[in-house]
Amino acid sequence: MNLNAPSRRVVLVLSIAVGLAAGVRHHVLLSIVGIDGVPSGSYAGKLAQETLVTQGDVLWSILRAKSAMPWPV
Repeated sequence: MNLNAPSRRVVLVLSIAVGLAAGVRHHVLLSIVGIDGVPSGSYAGKLAQETLVTQGDVLWSILRAKSAMPWPV
């Protein structure tokens, strides 16, 4: 996921605006544990998403979770 692509940023901004218009009072964003240390690729997009949510007019919570799926070694 590359949130730096204009189309993905527009989709996120529009979804936040639609939620605000619909009366959403609290935005909960699912994110990824440890993305602060990897500012590239899909993690950079996720960080950009967090920034957009935290700068919005709606109360917000960010839940940074780890993957529950086993990865092949």
